[in-house]
Amino acid sequence: MTTPTFLSVVIPAKNEADNLPSLIKEICTALDGERYEILVVDDGSTDDTLKVLTHLKDSGLTVLRILRHEQSLGQSTSVYHAALAANGTWLANPGR
Repeated sequence: MTTPTFLSVVIPAKNEADNLPSLIKEICTALDGERYEILVVDDGSTDDTLKVLTHLKDSGLTVLRILRHEQSLGQSTSVYHAALAANGTWLANPGR
């Protein structure tokens, strides 16, 4: 039996390709040893956000889950969709 996820970190992202790797690294460092997942919603980005996220996931970042909106639906909707998809007992949204 797997241990349930304790915390789901939900991150809305639009055109954040340059910022996501460092943010995700900080979250992973802060939560080292905890049961968590990171859900990033690519909210219709036109830069390399999806490519960066896919690279991180493919590089072995198993806690990362990627959701995607084909067109921008806004920050609140992105957080809402991530919350619906989350597996954690608790949600966190590291606002900027």
